[in-house]
Amino acid sequence: MTRIRTFSHDFQEDEPKLVKNPDTIENYLRDESNIGGGNAEAVVYPETEAHISKILYKAYVNGIRIAVSGGGTGLTGARIPLGGYVMSMEFMTRPVTPCKEGECIIRGSYLGKEYIIRIGTDSEEYAYAVVPPGIPLNVLIDMISRYKLIYPPNPTEKNAFVGGNVATNSSGAWTFRFAPIRHYVRRLRIVLPNGDIVEVSRGEYNVSGRHFELETSSGEVIDVSLPKYKMPSLKKHSAGYYVEDNLDLIDLFIGAEGTLGVYSEIEIGLENMPEVIYPIYAHFSNIEDLLGFVDSLKRYSGEAPASIFSIEFFDGYSVDFIRKKYPPPLIPEESRGIIFFEIAGEEEDVFNTLAEVSEVLDEFNVLKVMASEDPKWIEKSREMRHAVPEGVSIFVRRHNTHKVSTDIAVPEDRFREMMDTYLDIGESSGIHYVMYGHIGDSHIHFNFLPRNVDELRKSLDHAVELMKKGVALGGTISAEHGVGKKVYFEDGEPEPILKILYGEKGLIESAELKKTIDEHLILNIGNIVSEKYLGI
Repeated sequence: MTRIRTFSHDFQEDEPKLVKNPDTIENYLRDESNIGGGNAEAVVYPETEAHISKILYKAYVNGIRIAVSGGGTGLTGARIPLGGYVMSMEFMTRPVTPCKEGECIIRGSYLGKEYIIRIGTDSEEYAYAVVPPGIPLNVLIDMISRYKLIYPPNPTEKNAFVGGNVATNSSGAWTFRFAPIRHYVRRLRIVLPNGDIVEVSRGEYNVSGRHFELETSSGEVIDVSLPKYKMPSLKKHSAGYYVEDNLDLIDLFIGAEGTLGVYSEIEIGLENMPEVIYPIYAHFSNIEDLLGFVDSLKRYSGEAPASIFSIEFFDGYSVDFIRKKYPPPLIPEESRGIIFFEIAGEEEDVFNTLAEVSEVLDEFNVLKVMASEDPKWIEKSREMRHAVPEGVSIFVRRHNTHKVSTDIAVPEDRFREMMDTYLDIGESSGIHYVMYGHIGDSHIHFNFLPRNVDELRKSLDHAVELMKKGVALGGTISAEHGVGKKVYFEDGEPEPILKILYGEKGLIESAELKKTIDEHLILNIGNIVSEKYLGI
């Protein structure tokens, strides 16, 4: 039987800052989702691991709910408090453990805050970084780039905190070449709901039989049983607790959306920065040629000598939004879809690969190719990618509604069927929509853009239809965003969207796991499983 032992923290230090000003609290009652109803009594700001431990211990004893807040960039309402206190991680800006021999301390600053990370190499010469949970992704990227290193998952939202990335097992465009964040988390320090602390390194604790023991600092031994459901067999999956028959325990705490503990320190693996990352836009006049090109492009996903880092898709309606900001001749009128991809490696190898890919583009009747080594063009290429979400935001604000989006990924051999479903439902609905995202990973973001309340209601129903189809194809309802507090309606009653994937039994088992580790039910209530299934 695997047993993991926790330890307590010495509380002999100052109290964390606590603010009860309503205007301050208001800033933490929402994220980038459209979920409302948040309320809290105060915001508390830990700066050390001892602060986190003290906050949670007092909350645990007194039955005060704690909602953990990262950068506020989430799309699922995960940080929205349902009473109690908000714990903002924005001042957790430095590692909590001592520097090891051979590690290099790096300092950076952003918006008036100083950030500290440590970089080192292990015995096999793999680079890693020890980082605080409150460091924004853009700050981390800047700091490690000084050492010609990259953060392989490279999530799209650069204002997100790394702690939030780990809490949702997030990923981004480069996941095509690399993997989601789970595969790069080497070590976690976690403060449990009762204030105890546990440190878990990858490969340290192997859990078999979906059962382990947690020995607290007081000597109490807690039997922990894991849900019995089977997860989708996908590269990208961020819906519910990560469980399998032979589980590396660190994986249980990654993607748990702050329901089992709060990270105080994170160690992540890094990769060497390639000499060249070359961005390319390929326009197509029809979807069949575009999909055929994607299938052929995937064969360049290997490690050497040059490889494809990302394969991103923009449908014809997305192109319309881009064209409004970048009109013809830059974006041709005939373009009904774009594949954006990046070739990376040594310069000579990149251009040799590009020459091969150019022949493939011709084979699939490419309409126009946009590429250049010019740094100004590379910067513009990044801006063009953001024109779609900007256009979507303008559209829904004009109609006083909000988008209804999905985060579905399916097995590669079922993607064409999922794409057909997207097109069928999208066109038959009569509701404006856009599709874009990580087509290299068979992961598309389908977004309904309703223009009135009736279309909004229909959009929500169609989104559920799409999620159910994705699950039927062996896919997941959330590839990178988590599930947070998102619900759908079943017989007029709200249900956690995780029920679409794992059914009522899976929700009950997930609730039992939560209640075992968080006996007093204080931490991030409503995430993954609702109050209904927790019995509160």
